Amino acid sequence: MKIKIMLSLLCFSNMVAAQKITEQIDSIVKAYHNINPDIGISVGFIHQNQEYYTAYGNLSRENDIAINKNSVFELGSITKIITANLIAQAAM
Repeated sequence: MKIKIMLSLLCFSNMVAAQKITEQIDSIVKAYHNINPDIGISVGFIHQNQEYYTAYGNLSRENDIAINKNSVFELGSITKIITANLIAQAAM
């Protein structure tokens, strides 16, 4: 019985931790979007094999297509460096 309670608490604490992380990231993304609402922001991440995603804004200034989970972005000069760094870290 004690083991079941401990496992339940462990699962619950992991869910709460993941919720806190998603809420924190969402609030950061929302704050950046509020500073410059003309620019769309999309952030996705994986925490303990679960995908999380948040986005604000549109794909471009010219259209009203909202950013979604399947939106495709071009890699620009600065994102090449960030992408290369992330790939290098993932390979380690």
